[in-house]
Amino acid sequence: MARKEEYKQQNIDFLKEISQKEGVQRHPSGIMYEVVQQGSCTQSPNFMRLFSREVVHNRLI
Repeated sequence: MARKEEYKQQNIDFLKEISQKEGVQRHPSGIMYEVVQQGSCTQSPNFMRLFSREVVHNRLI
């Protein structure tokens, strides 16, 4: 049981560390992201479409 609690604490610490990193933004849904390079396209994609089940599934395959 101690191992499970240790793992949980490591995850909490990791998320806290990432959230304090410069440039990391948090979406209202809780997803944290960092813009590495701004694109040159004038049309912005729908943020929620990027993280939809279909798109994520297709990218994993």
